[in-house]
Amino acid sequence: MRSETAGDAERLPRDPVFPFIVACVLLLATLAPAAALAAGNSSAPEAGYQLGAGDKISVSVAGASEFDTKTRIRDDGTIGFPYLGDVHVSGLTVPEAEKRIAGQLRKKQILKQPQVSITVEQYLANQVTVLGKVGHPGKYGLTGPTTILDLLARAGGTKEDAANHVVLVRTVSGEKKRYRMTLDSLSSGSAAGTKVRNGDVLIVPRMQTFYIEGAVNKPGQYRLQPNMTVMEAIAVGGGLTPRGSYDRIVVKRQDGDGTVHTYSADVDNVLKPGDLVHVKERIF
Repeated sequence: MRSETAGDAERLPRDPVFPFIVACVLLLATLAPAAALAAGNSSAPEAGYQLGAGDKISVSVAGASEFDTKTRIRDDGTIGFPYLGDVHVSGLTVPEAEKRIAGQLRKKQILKQPQVSITVEQYLANQVTVLGKVGHPGKYGLTGPTTILDLLARAGGTKEDAANHVVLVRTVSGEKKRYRMTLDSLSSGSAAGTKVRNGDVLIVPRMQTFYIEGAVNKPGQYRLQPNMTVMEAIAVGGGLTPRGSYDRIVVKRQDGDGTVHTYSADVDNVLKPGDLVHVKERIF
């Protein structure tokens, strides 16, 4: 590969508009802030969980083991129960479902004072999906109020190559909206109480990286921080070697069609994901 001087390369724009900046602008323009998202999402407490299709429940009647039943709530919201046939329980809380079954047993004079107990064995009516760089991607049932941090913990936490933000995809009035929140904001601040809802999809992207090579002490691949400059990248790369030159830096950047362009760079230029910073040695 031909060695290029700063004069041979196209000048890197000093104030480029990068994708993450555009994303931030679009986010502010089209989406509610994380604080509003958290405030607008109120979930019922676990005691008020409403049963739904897919939930697996265990029903028992005190002193009458012949009524013991383990079943999954059907798509039409019913379960099959001994001597009663189909009983509709979808949309009811556990205490409400217990009262309904007990009432029907009394009404049909099957039992005089039935004591019905229901235990939810598996929560599948309300589910969220976790994708991306987590220990255990997949679907998770919601048993009650669940924050994004709760969900990440259940999914095995984030991996080492995970980005420092998550994306929550939620259907609002038939339209899919995307909410971007940093892990720091989830740990403290306005997004700390953000809760997930049935049907949400939580995505943990791969971290964005840059590469640095040439006359630096620690060449390699590193995490790209928001608005990271060439100077900051050099610092991450261990600084210049004794022969390195701040005046002879180029950035190699790939465009949308895969073409790689080489730009002469200043230390205050902001990097894009995937950029390769090459620091050349001084001439004299």
